[in-house]
Amino acid sequence: LADSQYTEDVVLSSSLSSGQHVISVHVADPYGNEGSASVTIEVQPVATVIQHILSLSVLRPQEQITLETELFDQAGEPMDASVTLEVFDGDHRLVSKRELSAWEPITYQIPQFASPGLWSVQSTHADGGTGEEITVTDTFTISEVQRIESSIVGERLFLKNMGNVPYTDDLEIQVTGVDQEYLITKTKN
Repeated sequence: LADSQYTEDVVLSSSLSSGQHVISVHVADPYGNEGSASVTIEVQPVATVIQHILSLSVLRPQEQITLETELFDQAGEPMDASVTLEVFDGDHRLVSKRELSAWEPITYQIPQFASPGLWSVQSTHADGGTGEEITVTDTFTISEVQRIESSIVGERLFLKNMGNVPYTDDLEIQVTGVDQEYLITKTKN
């Protein structure tokens, strides 16, 4: 070589595993001259796939759901990094937000008066070095619950809606007196 220089671009596979790799070069010319060199490079993991594992897809108020966010690098290998997990109700209002480690299962209890409908869970991983983000969103359903709780205080009957929707069923109250029984019926609402 006239200037003793040679340059070659080495394009790494986009799915190359993270960690150390060795690039070796062996050169031979037609005159029997040979030479070899090696260099060790470090491939940093790049988050490319994020996904959820949800323990249930349909829940009732006060039930618990276990959520786990899985994060994989460019080679499909599990990756340890932080993620932001957000839970949104059926009206797309944020009800919970947490920073946690990928692969860390968490348990979330559905509030007693959680609105019925399609709720969503969203996990986001932001790469601090590149500023790139990846996000995944999944949904689960909160079912309607009609439940009424009653109590008697003195001579008064108190009824309280303990469900997550207006109570619309007919109500029948069995009243027992000293020498008679009768039924009080109240219609919907």
